[in-house]
Amino acid sequence: MSEPLSLLPQSNVQPRLRRRFPRLRRSALWRRLLRWRQLDFEFASWQMLYLLVSPRHVYRNIYYHKQTKNQWARDDPAFMLIQVLGIMLATLAYSVLGGVGVHGFVKALVQLLLVNYMA
Repeated sequence: MSEPLSLLPQSNVQPRLRRRFPRLRRSALWRRLLRWRQLDFEFASWQMLYLLVSPRHVYRNIYYHKQTKNQWARDDPAFMLIQVLGIMLATLAYSVLGGVGVHGFVKALVQLLLVNYMA
């Protein structure tokens, strides 16, 4: 016996869910983080340097990326990794020079990464 036909239009719910809930796409970020050979640390370092020296140059590059791939975000999480490493090094220097100890280091690192960076 075949399924009854519906007069209502059938729609694909999955793309709407992905637009509404971007957390469903975060698995791609974790998958890319585990592939170290495919991370482009050279381009991420170039972006960080030029954000300090010439932000217009970086904006132009990102704008061209938007025009060609139709997305603002990069697929490569190397920029985030370098930024988190820098935050960790700055927190370590703060805790050593400030003499706050291991507890102060962990507290400052958690505050910087989870509260300020992720929120």
